[in-house]
Amino acid sequence: MSSVALAIVSEPDPRVRQALRVELSHADWTVLVANDADEVEYLAAKTAAQMIVLDVSTIKLRGYSACARIRRQTGYQTRPIILTAANVETRDAAAAGTAGATALLAKPYSVSRLFQVVRSRLAVNDPLHAALPIPSEQIVDWGTALHWSFGASSGLRHGGHPMPVVAGPSARIPLKRVT
Repeated sequence: MSSVALAIVSEPDPRVRQALRVELSHADWTVLVANDADEVEYLAAKTAAQMIVLDVSTIKLRGYSACARIRRQTGYQTRPIILTAANVETRDAAAAGTAGATALLAKPYSVSRLFQVVRSRLAVNDPLHAALPIPSEQIVDWGTALHWSFGASSGLRHGGHPMPVVAGPSARIPLKRVT
């Protein structure tokens, strides 16, 4: 994979943050994790990220403002900036559009859905297409996975192959590696 696959991710839930980090890493993306909207802006200014995923659930106005400021930075006019939120209403979608977000995803969402949304909004000749895998199988949606409980030797399998399990502070999240 070339060096084009750099993502900045800001997500307050450590389980979702870890799931994003693992799934993006499995798709050969380098992931920078930011603690808040201010750090996302700082990292965007210091790097040339190809994608930004910014949760606005807890910081609505600051998240939308950060998105708008990043969109005005050199190099980010066409890069995907995906906002995520726990509760998405019509006014949230309008605010995301005004801020220049590529899309607003309602939680829970899968990494497969994230890639699908990004891919659908890229120009056909955009080199970022090569960094977005088309999964042959669906990635397990952590929204439903958070309700599952497995022991250390659960034997969780998909297609006959063992699935890696990432342990969070209060949940184990089964993840399907995209190959």
